[in-house]
Amino acid sequence: MKIRNVFLFVTLFAPLFCRAEVPGLPEEVSLALAAAGIQESSLSATVAPLDGKEGFRLSWRSGEPRQPASIMKVVTTAAAMDLLGPGKRWKTDFLASGPVEEGAVRSLHIRAGGAPWMPADDLRSAVAALRALGLREIRGDALVDRSVFREPPADPAAFDKEPFRPYNQGHEALALGIQSVTLRFLPGRNGEAVVVQDPLLSGYRVPAAVRLGEGDCPKNLTRALKPEVTAEGIRFTGTYPSSCGADSWSFVPWGGRDGYRFYDESVFRASWKNAGGIWNGRMSEGPVPGNVVLLYSQPSKPLSGFIRDINKNSINPIARNLFLSLSDEKDGATLAGARLRVSGWLRSKGISPDGLFIENGSGLSRTTRASTEQIGAVLALAGRAAWAPEFISSLPFAGEDGTMRNRPLEKGSAHVKTGYIRGVRSVAGYVLALSGRWYTVCAIVNDPAALGAKPALDALLEAVAEKG
Repeated sequence: MKIRNVFLFVTLFAPLFCRAEVPGLPEEVSLALAAAGIQESSLSATVAPLDGKEGFRLSWRSGEPRQPASIMKVVTTAAAMDLLGPGKRWKTDFLASGPVEEGAVRSLHIRAGGAPWMPADDLRSAVAALRALGLREIRGDALVDRSVFREPPADPAAFDKEPFRPYNQGHEALALGIQSVTLRFLPGRNGEAVVVQDPLLSGYRVPAAVRLGEGDCPKNLTRALKPEVTAEGIRFTGTYPSSCGADSWSFVPWGGRDGYRFYDESVFRASWKNAGGIWNGRMSEGPVPGNVVLLYSQPSKPLSGFIRDINKNSINPIARNLFLSLSDEKDGATLAGARLRVSGWLRSKGISPDGLFIENGSGLSRTTRASTEQIGAVLALAGRAAWAPEFISSLPFAGEDGTMRNRPLEKGSAHVKTGYIRGVRSVAGYVLALSGRWYTVCAIVNDPAALGAKPALDALLEAVAEKG
């Protein structure tokens, strides 16, 4: 009788014990998924206390590899912080064929360091330093050595056939300006908005002003401006809504595999001319020879600054360059080398890389795969590391900035990276619960109706804030 009673007890109540240990989805999450026409099986989610102690936990289809979209940047940046260190800097060297004589050199060599990003301001600083050293004229060509990367150029049209969009630009060893131009529009009183360009391009036409229009300010200014981008310049067939006030918009002038070559030469030529320098040569590529003189090295900002650009503003090209920097191959970084190193890093931390595939480190990919369990484990590792404050603060703060600016949490605070591409919505980060404890949260929806999954993911964040 006793054995039979125990058997009945286990049979009837074991499922309840299982749910208590690994609970089902919070009701509000299930309701939001149903309202969006999304099956619960399309969601994976992992929630755990950051301190590793007892508390609210959720493991819902957490081991399934899924398309993560931009939350893959969490893995890229955490691996970089641990492997390279938050103070890691890159440098771009400017060398000459010989010493500066009578204010001139025969040729200039630029050795790209593979920095995640070289803002136009950094190039202008380097040009100013060269001019301060007495260099006025480059009599020959400027040659760029990009051998720090051995990976061939990516096709910016490959993902969604939008090669003129900054987010589609690939890795590039010099990483100058992300191959983009930012236009700032300043509405005036004469029916026009003044256009301020950065950086300036040599030989590329940009209008000095655009007509003002009426109506609401669209989220995407291209709908109102209706730009036409060519290899010679850009023009606007639409208007700039005065309701937008001062705002900015970025575009890529040359949207092809080799577009960066045109961009780099045009930006360098304009910067050199504006600094009072003379250069009538061309920019080409080639290794730095052995008989050169180092004139100046331009340092980048530290890695801890770059991860804010990557996570808070979700800048794909910076993430792609950083991912390549994780490759430790001595004859030039490759994607295969970066993948191998990240997999080894995960294993060394007790995280299985099985089923994980990182195409380029940015999440802008249809082949990248990761489980919420894997990303959640990376979040836990990063949240307990010595560099945790820098890492956590690099993620968008709910209701304040980045991609979480318009997603406030009423019952707690959160630092969360979001992700979205067609068929995918995701979140990954840290939620401060009402209990005062921090929780790691990762959730991914892969579904044709994923666009409508935002309320469900917000409901999950709210549930963690309330129940944790």
